[in-house]
Amino acid sequence: MSHPLPFTRENIPPQFLSRYFEKNAEQRYLMQVLEFMLWRRGRMILPPHRARVMQEFLQEEMEDFFGKGLFRIPQLQFLLTTRCSLRCKNCNAYMPYFGGSRSHAHHDISPEDFRRDLERLAGAVAGIRRFILIGGEPLLHPRLMEIVEIAVKSPLVSVVEIITNGTLVPRPEELEALAKHRDRLYFHISNYAANSALAPRLKHEALLQALKEHGLRHQMAEAPVWQEERPLSGRLDDAAVAAMFDSCWIKRCVQALDGQIAICPKASSGYELGMAEKKPGELVDLRSGEDVRTQLLAFYQKPFFDVCRGCARIGKEVLVAEQL
Repeated sequence: MSHPLPFTRENIPPQFLSRYFEKNAEQRYLMQVLEFMLWRRGRMILPPHRARVMQEFLQEEMEDFFGKGLFRIPQLQFLLTTRCSLRCKNCNAYMPYFGGSRSHAHHDISPEDFRRDLERLAGAVAGIRRFILIGGEPLLHPRLMEIVEIAVKSPLVSVVEIITNGTLVPRPEELEALAKHRDRLYFHISNYAANSALAPRLKHEALLQALKEHGLRHQMAEAPVWQEERPLSGRLDDAAVAAMFDSCWIKRCVQALDGQIAICPKASSGYELGMAEKKPGELVDLRSGEDVRTQLLAFYQKPFFDVCRGCARIGKEVLVAEQL
């Protein structure tokens, strides 16, 4: 199916420039640095050369898009399960809200649905720069190994990132299965050590040792700054929501949940929990008959999303991973 371009190189919408072209160049740079650090693949780009290399990548992304018709998703995370080993009071993905009732039941994506979703994407895009498996806590998914097998074999994905909160250690048989793909996947471990109350539950030492023994690459996140989170509510006007969207960091965390791609984890969960109404054009539906690439082109051009009107960015710092 041919896809006529919605604009030219001379009149790129500002949001598409920042959210698509610039973000693709940034993720390409970051992934190249990551692959060198973890696997010694490619070449190391020294910080003084970052600006020049990023500009080169940006021009190449534009040539791929306008000259070759290639479309790549800068970053996409698949929420595998809403089950989590923690119940964080200020979780920005609202995981503690799931599982409390039939209407808010837990979600576990099946390997079959995961495969179909990736196949639909493969028919629409040339690749995904940064590909993440996330939860909840993905290590709680009962069929995680099957999902990993599908992910590493996808032509869209060069490296699979698994984000874990550091409270669990994969079972020996899981580690053996993961080790078969040690050149294609790595673990990103959240760092909640600043919360001393969590010390008995964090298994960093055992997890790091197990990953090292099986040659599995990993990164420990820097100590994060958490902010107070509230349920989606309220109605910001266009000017206020557009300004907030421009400065919002979480919009880069585009997330797929139950076959639908949303602008961020808060939106993704908010739709499922009934905090926000699903409106046409707000989501990319991978399981409908609508053309996925057409949806994605519109998705990356939006100056903001209606779901963002209810997002209260309070800015109040709170204890990392405080438990309910």
